Amino acid sequence: MKRILRLKIIIFLPVILLFSGILTCARAPRPISPEDTTSGENYWLGATETAAVEQATASAVAFAGTATESAQQTAAIGPTATPTIDLGNDIEEEFTTDTGVFSLTGNYLLENDMLFLGPEDSCALDRPDYVQPAGCLALCQACYAPSGNFSMGVDLMFASGVSEREFGIVLRFVDENEDGLLGDEDYLLVIGINIFTNEIKIYLHEPGNSLPMELIEGKEGGFYPVGTSNRLDVISDDGGRQMDVLINDSRVFRLRGFSSEPGETFIEPWVENGEVGLILLQRGVQVQYDNFIFEPSSP
Repeated sequence: MKRILRLKIIIFLPVILLFSGILTCARAPRPISPEDTTSGENYWLGATETAAVEQATASAVAFAGTATESAQQTAAIGPTATPTIDLGNDIEEEFTTDTGVFSLTGNYLLENDMLFLGPEDSCALDRPDYVQPAGCLALCQACYAPSGNFSMGVDLMFASGVSEREFGIVLRFVDENEDGLLGDEDYLLVIGINIFTNEIKIYLHEPGNSLPMELIEGKEGGFYPVGTSNRLDVISDDGGRQMDVLINDSRVFRLRGFSSEPGETFIEPWVENGEVGLILLQRGVQVQYDNFIFEPSSP
């Protein structure tokens, strides 16, 4: 019996030592060497994992150093000054720099005293179900008219992208949750423009009905040829109950929400006040905006 036990120990001891050696080798770091082709396919998997850990560690160290340096510089210089926005005053925005007048998010560029907005991947007409809120808005943070009466204007021009895609301006935006995005709970009245087809349209999103924006009316716009800037002006009066939309000094629409005469466009529902701004209605287009003005007026 003792001889059998001793024999088992003699047989299993080399096996145990061999298994221990395999585990030790498996835990040891493996250098990445393209010349070493004797380790099989698992070699590249292990080498990639090792490289990923080393790269992540190096990146974390580099980020920590950069963050520390940035924090030290901020502490030494002080916080960045935020532009002061006075509400209720006349606005003349030349888009030389980001003055804080507009909430500029997404893809935009300030160049040559102009604002280039877009292109974006998905906008209001690309995502009609509003399961996820749509962006593509540049809202004017300084535009405020307590009476509902104001004059607003901007020069605009197609810059690049897909020719049939639409862009325009925001006439009324009621942002219920104040996230700067168009969701199903928000009210939006906008002008949509296509320079190539010479079309100008009125779109409305009625809050809470889970439906896409409704096309209220479309007309010929009277735009200048592609590559030429067009002037779009809006005059809101009668306490915000009426809006005139002009292209190159010619009235195209008169919008009303309570009663309308022949030639006017009835909007239902209508709100008398809300945010204004710039908008891309569809993806894949870049627009050039310039010389924006907003002038509140008395009742």
